Amino acid sequence: MTEVDSDEARRLAYNASRRRSYARNRESINKKRRDIYRLTNGERRTVGRRPGSPIRTSARDSLETQLTQMNSVPLHSALYTEALEKVEAAYINFVQVTQATPKGYAHIAYQLYQESIATSPPNGSRRVFDKAILEMSSIAQTIRECRRVVLDSNDGGDTRIFDLALDPVSRLVDWIEEMLREALVSPEGLRHKYIHKELAYQNYVSTRDMYQWFGMRRRLGPRAA
Repeated sequence: MTEVDSDEARRLAYNASRRRSYARNRESINKKRRDIYRLTNGERRTVGRRPGSPIRTSARDSLETQLTQMNSVPLHSALYTEALEKVEAAYINFVQVTQATPKGYAHIAYQLYQESIATSPPNGSRRVFDKAILEMSSIAQTIRECRRVVLDSNDGGDTRIFDLALDPVSRLVDWIEEMLREALVSPEGLRHKYIHKELAYQNYVSTRDMYQWFGMRRRLGPRAA
């Protein structure tokens, strides 16, 4: 085996090791997500899933289209009202934590990780990403669960407002998970992608103001039956 072949074999072995490390790390994060959800949300569920009830997906129209379609405040059940109030609280938390700019939040997470490399070379502290993923995933899980409860209740509640709240949260989780993956394989590879603007968050162009959700909340916000 030539020296070049030996170097390539070591590189492949190293990358394989990093991928295994990433898989173990993701499993740990997922377990923490489940634990956090059980502690913060699981015991507060008031309605269980109806056996055999399907999980439906709603159309994701533009915010403007949805606003024009709704001309009056609908009348919904107390269950829908409670679910929407929980989603509103979760979305407010998301807006506050990200300061209404998920891209800015992702950028700060990247910068904090780079700073950690300076103090803990060569890999830095990936807990920056872990913490952000857990925080955002907890918010996303709350919204998903409320949406599921409404769908399973079959009370006819409009879930588009749930989707509009969930979309930016899920997207931010994906952005941070991408950076975590890159950091686990190669911190330098992550930096290379950042410099060349190849990270997903760097290329996303927002088409709506996050505060517009509250306008839709006022239009779709239910009066309890």
